[in-house]
Amino acid sequence: MNINLTKKDILIVAACAVFLMANLGAIGSAGRQKAMEAVCMSNLRQWGHLFQMYLADNDNTFMLGQDVVKPCKWFYSLAPYYGAIPRTFDKKIVRADKIRFCPSAMGFVSEGAQHPFAAWQMTSGAGESWQQYYWDGSYGSNSWIYNGNNKISSTLVGNWKNPNVKNTNQIPVLADSSFSFGGRPEASPYRESDAPPLFKNDFSGATSVGKFMKQFCIDRHNGSVNALFMDWSVRPVGLKELWTLTWHRYYNTCNSKTMCGNEGNPANWPEWMQGFKDY
Repeated sequence: MNINLTKKDILIVAACAVFLMANLGAIGSAGRQKAMEAVCMSNLRQWGHLFQMYLADNDNTFMLGQDVVKPCKWFYSLAPYYGAIPRTFDKKIVRADKIRFCPSAMGFVSEGAQHPFAAWQMTSGAGESWQQYYWDGSYGSNSWIYNGNNKISSTLVGNWKNPNVKNTNQIPVLADSSFSFGGRPEASPYRESDAPPLFKNDFSGATSVGKFMKQFCIDRHNGSVNALFMDWSVRPVGLKELWTLTWHRYYNTCNSKTMCGNEGNPANWPEWMQGFKDY
């Protein structure tokens, strides 16, 4: 694997993104939205480089994702590669933290921000010395990427664990999300496809099996979210298109929420989603 960017390079790109955000006031609302989308996609490309650095140092396998002893989610495992450290609640967001945020979603619900333009906040874990610290951001991982720990969970048979697979351009790694850990969208021979949000910003049960897609199905970028894929490409993904991506090894991309699964006809969608493009 060829990794050409260094930590210094990543920080320089992040600084350029911060400069662009600081000068958005000089352009109109349409230009501002486009600029924020561009910075969002730039952030995700940086995450692609950071994931590649991590993989190069860890036998080309993803982080565990969950562990009873230490924190190992994506944002924690990659922190050494971009100079981030956990903050106490009284500390402000610093430059190194900003690539965890889509620039459209940098505020918090506790400060009056509303979804889909609100960021998440969470503590690093429970029962450890680092419990007093917290992390925040507005991207979430596809939790099927993780290497996993079978001693904790018996539901890891579909996990990717490493990027040595086919069709990586259809496997999401990281995307706009209202939750830090993202989720584990289903659609397999054993489970029906995840239910869409019944209304805009419906997060009821979003951390439950069969509803994880609610974490990603947010109208943050005019009917789409931005996503990083396992071939390290970045592109917008239509909200209905989310159901066509290959989330795990056994994901059925021709499920009941796709045109493929409905003989070429649009699926039934909640009213708020009916105007979005079908896939």
